[in-house]
Amino acid sequence: MPTELSWNLIAIVALGMAISVSIVDFRSARTGTLALGFAMLGLALVLDANFMIGKKVDEIPPWANWATLAGTFTMLALTFWLKLIRPTAQTGAADRVGEIALTCSLLATLAYGALAFSFPEWRVHYLFRLHDAPNEVLRSRQFYLLFLPIFLACCFLLLAMIRTLQLQLDPPERLRLIGFCIAVPLILLSFPAPREVAPYFAVIGEMVLLIAVMQFHMHWGQRGQFMSRFLSPQVAAAVRSRGLDEAMHEDRLELTVVACDIRGFSTFAEQNDSSQVISLLKAYYGTVGDVAAAHGATIKDYAGDGILLLVGAPLPNPNHAHVALALAADLRTHCDPLWQDRDLGLGVGIATGQVSVGLVGTKPMEYAAVGRAVNLASRLCDHAEDGEILLSERTLELVDVDANSVKMHPEGKVQFKGLAEPVHIWSISADADTQLRIRKKKLGKRKAAPQFLQWFGMGRAGK
Repeated sequence: MPTELSWNLIAIVALGMAISVSIVDFRSARTGTLALGFAMLGLALVLDANFMIGKKVDEIPPWANWATLAGTFTMLALTFWLKLIRPTAQTGAADRVGEIALTCSLLATLAYGALAFSFPEWRVHYLFRLHDAPNEVLRSRQFYLLFLPIFLACCFLLLAMIRTLQLQLDPPERLRLIGFCIAVPLILLSFPAPREVAPYFAVIGEMVLLIAVMQFHMHWGQRGQFMSRFLSPQVAAAVRSRGLDEAMHEDRLELTVVACDIRGFSTFAEQNDSSQVISLLKAYYGTVGDVAAAHGATIKDYAGDGILLLVGAPLPNPNHAHVALALAADLRTHCDPLWQDRDLGLGVGIATGQVSVGLVGTKPMEYAAVGRAVNLASRLCDHAEDGEILLSERTLELVDVDANSVKMHPEGKVQFKGLAEPVHIWSISADADTQLRIRKKKLGKRKAAPQFLQWFGMGRAGK
């Protein structure tokens, strides 16, 4: 009875870990697979402690073969979890040894599962009686047929974990994996250990896992607070599923850049107390951040009253030009209440073109965007009057609306500092805001199904 109680308590801890892990990050396939592993471990411990350990062969229930699947699924879940996190590592060469170890672990687990399902009485008579009759058990062929596959599966899995640690993993994922490298041997030792001692090995292993998982989610929580201010929810989801470096890898693509800043801000800052200036900037940053998140844009830079946003990176967006126009219209509408009776306003510039994007630096890293479109958007923003949205000719070419219907006005050619040739620019009247939002909603409906599939498809890294 004391032994059964110990294993039941350990099972409850495992089930609790499964629930807590799945609640914290329920959209991630990696975390979901890990939660499944914890749940299956808890279920396996409950079934074995109450219906298998200490029973005679003729006392086991008729469904004993199905009960063996819980332990098999535990190992399979851990194997697939490791397979999902490996693509998030940044490495120059494929880790062939790690992949072979994972395959061997999978095959050994399936071999154990097939034998245990076919001969559930072997587990009761040989595996669970190792402490009571070691001489009899160790001389039996059935013991080695069952023990060796699960032992080899754990050893190969541990080797694959060590090999994965040698890759350039995301730091939070590395912390979690280190916990598993320590916990797996401890839990494995509970097999041959005396029945009175075995629960201690298992519970220590579980505590190591709990600490590792808590550290993982603490780091992700801190990162999430940062990402929520600078990245759209779609980008944050990509970082969760693929890792920071993989989601924000260097690339060159066509995207649309939106630049905005406050008109009259310098005068306002000179004439008002610093606390009022900071209060205005906080409200302004918060409003722009909310609008950017609603449109799936990424905030590239905050520079005083100037903000630079990217539409189409790090995640590509085929409708980046039109989304950028709708975003600019919403910026103009949502920022207007911030000015109140102040002599302030907002200017916006939009430019489309080929831009090189990617992480630069070491610590801290910066998401850089370099290209003519970035410079042009800033120049257009500087040129825009209060409440005016200026856009480049390339942006207009990609917009799926009739220029006349939304009252886009040609502003002629302008020679901007730093650009070799004059550029054609267009402006959007305030009357166009409503029509732009309607078009944005229609585009959003067409993209709803692919986004849903992105959440539940496996992708490259298990999202």
